[in-house]
Amino acid sequence: MSSRLSGDAKDEAKFSSATPAAEPPTNQRPPSIKHITKDSSPSKEKLPVEDAVEVDADLEDENDPEISQIPPEVRRVVSLHDDTTLPTLTFRYFVLSILFVIPGAFLSSMNSYRTTYAPYSVFFVQIASNYVGLWLARVLPNRQFRIPFTRWSFNMNPGPWSVKEHVLITLTAASGATGNGGTTPIALGDLYFNERLHPAAAIFFMWSIDATGYAFAALARQILLYEPAYPWFQALCQAALFETQSRQNKNPTPTARKQMRVFWWVLLGITLWQFLPEYAFPMLNSMAFLCWVAPHNPVANFIGSGLGANPTLPTRTVPSSPYAFLVGAACPAIIYTLHRLFPRAKFHLFNTTIFFSGASIFYGNVSTGYFSRFIGGFVVMFWAYRYRYQLWAKYNFILAAAFDAGFNLNMLLIFLIFGSAKVIGMPNWWGNDAASVEKCYALE
Repeated sequence: MSSRLSGDAKDEAKFSSATPAAEPPTNQRPPSIKHITKDSSPSKEKLPVEDAVEVDADLEDENDPEISQIPPEVRRVVSLHDDTTLPTLTFRYFVLSILFVIPGAFLSSMNSYRTTYAPYSVFFVQIASNYVGLWLARVLPNRQFRIPFTRWSFNMNPGPWSVKEHVLITLTAASGATGNGGTTPIALGDLYFNERLHPAAAIFFMWSIDATGYAFAALARQILLYEPAYPWFQALCQAALFETQSRQNKNPTPTARKQMRVFWWVLLGITLWQFLPEYAFPMLNSMAFLCWVAPHNPVANFIGSGLGANPTLPTRTVPSSPYAFLVGAACPAIIYTLHRLFPRAKFHLFNTTIFFSGASIFYGNVSTGYFSRFIGGFVVMFWAYRYRYQLWAKYNFILAAAFDAGFNLNMLLIFLIFGSAKVIGMPNWWGNDAASVEKCYALE
């Protein structure tokens, strides 16, 4: 696979200016690669970045069936270049994996026994491990150590901090820094039936659950991991942050610097803002405007409320569960049939899994986030994607990562400050009404 310029230059060009070959909704996007041929005039059909970067034919050929089937959002964010010389399973990887897995597993297990919880965001691991890895690359000795009584040896500092080490540590923490489902039956047996399981048996029991889960994951691996037509958008947020951090570490470019500045400022802003709805001003949690208009009207309270109406409806959903399974099984076949009958109607964009997963927790009230999600989704994923594509492509996933990391950091800070040792409640005031936070008095 040929490469005529450094990976840094290609990554910068791809991330800041290059555009994937997709059907452009408007003329806001620059010319796509698929419109450029060998006989094209270089002055009219050339990409904006081709003055500095020659496109690698093996990786950027939009007519390649393996490349063209990848969604444009994935091509825009995920690097298609693989540097096989980068270190992976290094001493730094094992040290940082242990460092970030243990507290996450502890917090996750502890959360299952508490009414308040301390989140352990994967974005926190991704951000913190990058800085710790850079520090280890500076301070660890570049020496070869032999493992006693074996022929194996390892280098404590094999070279600069690599993006592959960074990704592996984050993946390890995402899968390992979680609680184990086996703790629940073990705890219930001890608490309610006075049956205490031997520690060794408990450990092997929990290991067997992990092994079973990974076995099912292996069976579904071809479908869940290798099919590029189904992007996982949280993974795209992580990939965008990985790419930005990698360029910032190796050779900071103006785009990378600006993206990281935006990321940190948004993270700080979200962290500070979330103190209001989560602790000091909980009335902002749902913005139940119908309850403000008619605080004592049961119908308006039910439709407009978020916290108070939810417990009144879950019991009604239990008898309808069998029908829900039948509908969930039939809808994909119906959507597929409609797509084959009307291929231009874009039925292939319908996702019944996402729709029903959201509908399953929708009880008819509009202020529990659905209205704001609709507005935000329309602005970001339709208007900005269609009419401000370059700006969307540069900042969309970076902003999503900052929002997620800021929210979870705020929740962790609230837990540590106000709920870890002694619970410190917020005094009641107009924005934290003791009778009803949302002013929905008919539901109380």
